Amino acid sequence: LYPSQTEADDVMTLEPEVDARAITPYAFAEFAQADGEKSRRDGLLFVAGFAHTPNVDAAKWLVEEIMPLVWKRHPGLKVSLVGSNPNADVRALASDMVEVTGYVSDEDLRRRYESALVAIVPLRFGAGIKSKVVEAMQMGLPLVTTH
Repeated sequence: LYPSQTEADDVMTLEPEVDARAITPYAFAEFAQADGEKSRRDGLLFVAGFAHTPNVDAAKWLVEEIMPLVWKRHPGLKVSLVGSNPNADVRALASDMVEVTGYVSDEDLRRRYESALVAIVPLRFGAGIKSKVVEAMQMGLPLVTTH
């Protein structure tokens, strides 16, 4: 069982005799309702576990290559890199415009989702459906991500 049809298809291409299937791995009892008060929201939010190499790459790509383009049009827009185990490369991204938090409590994470303008998931490699994507949708936060 795989968390996306793409992964199941890849497995069946590699091993045609395998019965690989996609499942929907996420279910929630409740969903947040976006309040629509854009004026009370601010900043971009990237939630990740930074012990995972694709998330480190994504954070660096976001801050070093994507945000300079965004800052040309929105110079005051801040970015929060929120999640456990930020290594030295991720911590080095911190600045007046980039917050690196390390681990935060569930309560703090919920508050961050409620106050962010947009969640961003700029992954260049990896596999599966990312829980950070599903979590942003569950929290009613607009999302920008790579395919």
